[in-house]
Amino acid sequence: MTNAKQYSGLLINHASDRRRVPRYSSELLTVQLRRRGSLRQVLAATLDFNRFGVAVLSARPLNLDDFIYLELSYPEQDRNLSVVGVVHNCVRQQNQFRCGIRFRPQSSLQKHPERVEPELLALERLIAQAESA
Repeated sequence: MTNAKQYSGLLINHASDRRRVPRYSSELLTVQLRRRGSLRQVLAATLDFNRFGVAVLSARPLNLDDFIYLELSYPEQDRNLSVVGVVHNCVRQQNQFRCGIRFRPQSSLQKHPERVEPELLALERLIAQAESA
């Protein structure tokens, strides 16, 4: 038996889902991505999120193990959350790409690493509460 998730008509199979905490879907969470070494930002549709990572749909593929700068925005946040991530997987889904990004708040590339983990946890709680309401 496999774990399967349905995202807007896309079926994503996770044969060995090893996540420590559940991911929460949120249409209100917006993510802007910027590859390390690039000035171009890309808006990506969020599939799911938790304090350890995010899955997005992108028009272009992301290279595995690339460092990504993310700007996370949620309506109930006071400001955007900037976090460094690494592309963990990227799979074609029809004419788009489903990319999983692991957050790396302790990376030497991360600004204010001491604040990022608590902010990610707070954002996760906001989204979890909104989803359970």
